Amino acid sequence: MKERRIDDNTVGAVLDHGKVYFKQGLEFCTILKKKLPSEFNQELRRKTASVVVVISPMSTEIVTCYRCNNPVKYLAKKACELQKYRA
Repeated sequence: MKERRIDDNTVGAVLDHGKVYFKQGLEFCTILKKKLPSEFNQELRRKTASVVVVISPMSTEIVTCYRCNNPVKYLAKKACELQKYRA
């Protein structure tokens, strides 16, 4: 998160208000632009609109988080299963 300049408030907002997608044995959480809460100020809206948080379902720890221009479209195209490629 520090390397990508994503702060704790942004990640917390995505986890609280975001939608979870289950792909590749992981949970991907992002906020839909249409579903941004009205209590978010402009800066938080801009920060959270493009963030994807990846969570491990086994340990419920954050694996990584990154920015993506259109996260919903990107996650929809992501392969459903990558388990056979893991070592």
